Amino acid sequence: MVTRATKHSKMAFIYIGAAKAARLRRAWRVPRALASSLTPGSAGANRNLLLLLTAGRQVLFVDDDIVLEPWELPDRRHGWTVAGHDERREFRFFPTRRAALALVTRPPIDLLGAHEELLGRQVGAVPTDAALDLPDLNDACAHLKARVAQGRPMTVRVTCAGMAGDAGRPAPDRLLFSRGSLRERLWSSAREFRTAMTSREERRVAVASYATHAANTPAGCLALENRRLAPPFPPISRNEDGVFGALLAATDAAALFGHLAVGVLHDSARRSPYTEAERRGVTQVRVAELLIVLIRRLARTSARQSPAARLRDVGAGLQDVAGWKPLEFKAFVAGVMRTARFQQIDAAERDALTQGCPQYWRDALADCRRRVAAAADSPWFALPIEFHDRAGIDAGYRALAGFVRRFGALVEAWPALWTRARRLRTIAASTA
Repeated sequence: MVTRATKHSKMAFIYIGAAKAARLRRAWRVPRALASSLTPGSAGANRNLLLLLTAGRQVLFVDDDIVLEPWELPDRRHGWTVAGHDERREFRFFPTRRAALALVTRPPIDLLGAHEELLGRQVGAVPTDAALDLPDLNDACAHLKARVAQGRPMTVRVTCAGMAGDAGRPAPDRLLFSRGSLRERLWSSAREFRTAMTSREERRVAVASYATHAANTPAGCLALENRRLAPPFPPISRNEDGVFGALLAATDAAALFGHLAVGVLHDSARRSPYTEAERRGVTQVRVAELLIVLIRRLARTSARQSPAARLRDVGAGLQDVAGWKPLEFKAFVAGVMRTARFQQIDAAERDALTQGCPQYWRDALADCRRRVAAAADSPWFALPIEFHDRAGIDAGYRALAGFVRRFGALVEAWPALWTRARRLRTIAASTA
């Protein structure tokens, strides 16, 4: 396919298969223990290869089931703003893929230009171009305002396109933990709430492009400012982009995350209705959730400021946790994941006490608590479902500890790997 595309277009394509990836790992001097994180296969490993191949440049990630037919809302506003931590994109929910894709307008849009317009923008820096629009900071979070007041600029490191089609959400009941514009939409209509809880089809996009300090990095069509160190992805294929976003936010205090007022189409092979297992998602734990909890805990213990140093600290911390005695590791994981899930429910229930919360939402939250409380009594609850296929729960936790240890080693080694890859790419470009 790549050969045909190269022959029949004016574009240059490179296919990275197993053999070429092995040559690249040797050039980058990747330790053998980290090879799986840079071997084509999982979405996370594929993205890691792309990160090192483009070290020192800007890069656009596009998933294989994304249709690059850009669209926008009829009332789209141009320019960009800075937002707080609450969700600001507009959401709609649909029973079928066809309905989700039918209600978008597709005027001529430069998708790369839309990413480039926001990617790399700085907030708090003295503008070098008087023609550039300066963003409104009224809705920015306190952390961002404090940095700007101290003369410490922040940079939009990531820009994400909107989406129509498959939401890519692993479980609909996680919507009960939403806030901002997403929760407002779900509170506005019982019919729309029922649709969101039974069908994966949605439309989400910003009315006007904005940047926020809150990490939210759906990577179906994601651009990255990779001229500065960015962290690796875990070698998994579900919510690896969420772990990446959490790791970037935890290690680079100057990072902002952008959302475009332009969307693409996500035409996956999945059927529109959620499966029964997906509807039980809140009663299960995924490994990405555990990694995000651990990353945030470990980042708070690092006193160092540079992203590279903080990455090394987090990586060393993950390896330390994975090296605990099996019973200690098992008890720790069980404790933090039970606490994390009930904290999500507690926060949602506090929000539900506010005026305007519909009864159907309160009923769904009560049912969610009952189901989680029942599931949490099982010793299997906190073990991520990716490790449930092992020969017993103890074997599952041993495999989990090995995975956390290997990912920690990758995170710790990543600054050196990324710097080496950037240097080799620069040398190759200068001698070409």
